[in-house]
Amino acid sequence: MILRKGELMSIPADTCLVKGDPRELAIIEKYMYTKSPKIGIFVEHEKSLMIKIYLDNEYWTVSNRDICPIRNLKPRITRGATC
Repeated sequence: MILRKGELMSIPADTCLVKGDPRELAIIEKYMYTKSPKIGIFVEHEKSLMIKIYLDNEYWTVSNRDICPIRNLKPRITRGATC
């Protein structure tokens, strides 16, 4: 999956987020499971299957299999609508 820094990411409910160094699985500072779907910001690739995201004012590591980029968000413009 090719991702760009700053891209919005959809994080489903019940996804495991890990804080700490993903290269050292023995050193996990904190982890959390999302209770509801969330939207995070892609920061960087950590290793082949892990990425770093920014969510709720914290940096987290998550498997790229668990998340999905949000693309093609185009506002709907209808006749007579005002912004």
